[in-house]
Amino acid sequence: MMKRLFFLLTALLTLSVGMWAQTQSVTYIDENGVAQTVDNVNVITDSTTTLNAGWYVVTGTDVRTGSLTCNGEVHLILADGAKLTATGGNDYQAGIEVSGEDHSLSIYGQAAQSGRLVATGGESAAGIGGGDSGYGSNITINGGTVSANGGGSAAGIGGGPYGSGSNITINGGTVWARGGNYGGAGIGGGKFGSGSNITINGGRVTATGGISGAGIGGGFDSSGSDIFMPVNYRIKADGTFIHNDNDGTDLADSLAGKQNVEAYPDGFLNERVTAFAAISAAVEGFSDEAILAVAAAGMEAVFQAEGSGDIEASKQKALDDLQYVISIYNSGKAAALGSMGEPCEDCPSIKVTKGDKSVKLYQPDKVEFIMESEAK
Repeated sequence: MMKRLFFLLTALLTLSVGMWAQTQSVTYIDENGVAQTVDNVNVITDSTTTLNAGWYVVTGTDVRTGSLTCNGEVHLILADGAKLTATGGNDYQAGIEVSGEDHSLSIYGQAAQSGRLVATGGESAAGIGGGDSGYGSNITINGGTVSANGGGSAAGIGGGPYGSGSNITINGGTVWARGGNYGGAGIGGGKFGSGSNITINGGRVTATGGISGAGIGGGFDSSGSDIFMPVNYRIKADGTFIHNDNDGTDLADSLAGKQNVEAYPDGFLNERVTAFAAISAAVEGFSDEAILAVAAAGMEAVFQAEGSGDIEASKQKALDDLQYVISIYNSGKAAALGSMGEPCEDCPSIKVTKGDKSVKLYQPDKVEFIMESEAK
């Protein structure tokens, strides 16, 4: 009896130590851009399948799981430099399933906002949200880089086919959402599913619907409603800028039938214009130092004129982005890299040509440009 008790206590102690080894204190940036610290955070590993109510963090540089299911109120932190890939496979499951009134998912980044999440839905399932015929709701993205791809007729973020997508909020970070080819919205409903209560308060969003699916709103043959963005946002739908008064007006009608939607703060436009000027200079053969000097002066003038924001931090980010451009050009490479840094043959690209020199860039989250005339 004593021997059995000894082995039982030993097993319990071993289990306890293993559990504690998988939790830690983690800092994150909250929905208001303020640094916070939370204790007893669970570490996601390749074998994780269920996210019960509580806090989780991705720390590995290449963590790969199957479908993840959220039970209760789930908070997920993408640590700087980490990457999580969640895939529904052929099981009609979402990459990360968030479905039902009592379940929710909130995603956060850390100081550098370099953590990444790639969520791909299985057959007829959302990247993040509902599975086959399921609805996706209560999804909040506060930071990091999130790429969500719907399978079949499902939304990138939102519902599966016949499923709605609702209560989706983006407060920060970089979000790429692509609906399934057969009518899923980028953000919102799956095919025959509506998209509602979608709010963008911050960050940069690129949303692409499948055939006849809205970039943001309803899937094929369905409508969107209650879609809101700040007044300082540029909204480009199917190549055309739309006006946003931010007077409480629902943007759903303006986005209806628009398959490709981009939304980003005014400040991002300035970065893009500056980046284009630097690329133009690069193909003329200017030195790295000259390009960076011009970019630095331009960014400083922009942010001083705006009279707000952290000039030095903003300038450094612009220089980092420009250095990426320079490194591609000077090395003579045009490697096909998608938004998540993965090989991608059909990703959106930019080709800049000047004289007999040209360079093709495959990372639009870092290098895109709008000519000043387009922004008027």
